[in-house]
Amino acid sequence: MRSKLSILLVPMLALSACAPGGSDSSNEGRPAVSEPTTQQEDEVPVLRNSTGAPYTPAADPRVTETVREQAPKPNVPWTPKQKQELLFSESLQDYQFFRYDDYKSKQIKRFGKQSFDFWVLIKASDGHNFKVHFNGNLAVDGNGLKLANVQTDYHEYSLEGRVTDGKESSIGQFTLRNQGRQVTIFLRSYKAKLSVHTQVSKENSYSKELKTLIDQLKATGDKANTWWVTNMISAGVTVGVSRFQYELLQFVTPGSKVPPMPVPLTSFSGDSVKTSNIDGEAVVVQNGKGDVQELQLRGDAATDDSRMFSLKLKDSKNETAEVMLEFERDSDAPELLLQPGGQAPVQKPVAPPTPPPALLPDPPASLDEDWVLPDSFVIGAPDSSTQPPAPLRPAPANPPAAPKPSTPPARPTAPTPPAQPAAPVRPTPPAPEARPNMNSPSGYRGIGKNAFFFTDYGNPSLPRTKKAIDDFEKNFDVPQVQKQFALYKRTSGKMNRWFEYAAPFAPMIEAVAKAYDMPPAFVFLIVRESSLYFAGKIKSRGRSLGPYFWDNPTSTSARGPFQIEVAASKDCNLGLDERNYFAPSACGAACYLGNQMKLFPNDYALGILAYYQGPGVKSKILANARYYNDFSLGFAKIARNNMSGIGDDPIQYVAEVLAAYFVAGDFRSYGFVTGTVSTPLSQIPSAFSSGPIRSSKCEAVISRIRN
Repeated sequence: MRSKLSILLVPMLALSACAPGGSDSSNEGRPAVSEPTTQQEDEVPVLRNSTGAPYTPAADPRVTETVREQAPKPNVPWTPKQKQELLFSESLQDYQFFRYDDYKSKQIKRFGKQSFDFWVLIKASDGHNFKVHFNGNLAVDGNGLKLANVQTDYHEYSLEGRVTDGKESSIGQFTLRNQGRQVTIFLRSYKAKLSVHTQVSKENSYSKELKTLIDQLKATGDKANTWWVTNMISAGVTVGVSRFQYELLQFVTPGSKVPPMPVPLTSFSGDSVKTSNIDGEAVVVQNGKGDVQELQLRGDAATDDSRMFSLKLKDSKNETAEVMLEFERDSDAPELLLQPGGQAPVQKPVAPPTPPPALLPDPPASLDEDWVLPDSFVIGAPDSSTQPPAPLRPAPANPPAAPKPSTPPARPTAPTPPAQPAAPVRPTPPAPEARPNMNSPSGYRGIGKNAFFFTDYGNPSLPRTKKAIDDFEKNFDVPQVQKQFALYKRTSGKMNRWFEYAAPFAPMIEAVAKAYDMPPAFVFLIVRESSLYFAGKIKSRGRSLGPYFWDNPTSTSARGPFQIEVAASKDCNLGLDERNYFAPSACGAACYLGNQMKLFPNDYALGILAYYQGPGVKSKILANARYYNDFSLGFAKIARNNMSGIGDDPIQYVAEVLAAYFVAGDFRSYGFVTGTVSTPLSQIPSAFSSGPIRSSKCEAVISRIRN
């Protein structure tokens, strides 16, 4: 018996049973798959992804190492076999995989162990779609099940593969072959949890009916209902069609002696795409009817374990409310990873990776739930051609935190450099100064007794400093931040010598930060804006300029260590020429970044993204970021899900600034030192401007440092 919830969701989300891509089910012949066109053997085809951007298989996180090694190398002529496999991969339009314990009854089971159906929708050379159907048995193979006794009417095609089940999750890998060509198809399915995000700026104006609809959506994650996600993707010389399907299952108990059975309430499906490359409008979920046109794919995580959809709800008076639906892999469904060389899959720990992953045991019988598929259900009977799923992608690993030193040091006094330091050993830093207690919460990585800068976190007169630090710390586990963090920890990398040459400026940076109620971490904008300013090896036109210089002192747009633009300098009462000097430029950067943070009350880290965009431009990226933040989506959610309309470079910019902040929080444990550069600020030409600073606030702070 359907609940009131199904009455709400079915007209919104239920999909029609028409075939994707305009398939023609009446095509009874043997349509030929596209054959390779005449090409010169030295011609290099240009691969493009779903958004039309150039595509490189080696850089795609969705493919396994084995597939990546077989992918064509950039700028290397393709072999005839690779060209044929490219056409074969591009001809695959859709996939479906069903499992049973009793093939005749067609009782589909998420963890069926006896038999299977496998359907592939293929685009023929004449533009029509036709389906290739395989069926057979499932045979025990180690800790998984392999396809056995595979049969098909299309004898020019063959299929082999295996599946492995975990707790509320399943993965599979299949190889489809045709006339010497082959494509690998990956399956990944799991139990998901749903979070419903409402617009903070509008939620108080929702009607009572809209609030009821939102509450019903939130209730779909209760014990009586389960969201089940299926992803399928093909990968050969390129990644092919990637499909996802979301099913809402309600568990009912037919009788006292019968275990609960999942009954499908609704389902929707569509294409998985690289949403970060989409500018503006997101991809609409395809093959919808009714109000499903209002459902849009907004974000698609690289690991396929999280997606964002926007949904417009409407009440009886035509008042509307937009909500953001966030589907994440449930903690009850640990991630499974395929291993190279056909080894048995392993389970990836949900907690931080400490012990090595163990082989999966056979699933308990209690997870083996039966349900009968209604004729009207979207993935219906095997003779329907509807839309399934998307990929199996390895999730990026979080590097373990480096051990803290036993003696927490702080910024040292400047020593006299040794006469002949032994290369490549770094000079031993002097004993640290005593530093005040910063009241930093336990577990915070960017501030504390071991940090490069003193952050007055516990000062009640500095509320923005506290909130900024709290928001920065929430983003440590973001994959893009983790990647940069691992790079910056290397003493031979971009941060090499940064802390040494930045040491003379530390008191000034801390003073400016306190005056503008900003954490000293604002200075890490330089890591991206003028990375060589503190590096000590700046070169211009073939000659070395040494530290504390940059290449564009006469730029008419962005200028100085913080690359402040004209409009930003006016907003913060900064003279145009003052941008060339570190002291007033630091004031301008702290002022402008603080103003940008006010635009993102739910996550100040997004203020860094606004700094990247700059002032005076009606930026779609900035508008989209503010739109997502109004749903309480911070940088971590936006970056993880590759939210549409943002792009890769703005995300990378924020990740680099945050990564530098985290490295500075314990810089000594990573091998960095400071104190070896003892140049007084008075001897650094770019430190101070010649006259008083235009901003009286900045002048009051800098005069104490200068004198």
